[in-house]
Amino acid sequence: IAAAWFNASTFSFDVNLTDGNSHRVSLYALDWDSYAGVRAETVQVLDATSGTVLDTRSVTNFINGTYLVWNISGHVTITVTMTAGGTA
Repeated sequence: IAAAWFNASTFSFDVNLTDGNSHRVSLYALDWDSYAGVRAETVQVLDATSGTVLDTRSVTNFINGTYLVWNISGHVTITVTMTAGGTA
């Protein structure tokens, strides 16, 4: 069984860790079908309150899958934006 979360151009995750500790958070990116060409995405971690960009990563040619891993604490938003291919 395969499941996916995608959008035409961008989508976000709201992550709110309230225990004061740092937690490892991972996203797995997989270009399952290379729809409309090989996908490329920009993934940003932003402070949810101020909007300050805390980290930016570019992902491309991930037909075999790739993990993005962060140590996160507090309230952040993770935004995935398509830069090439059919969908984010």
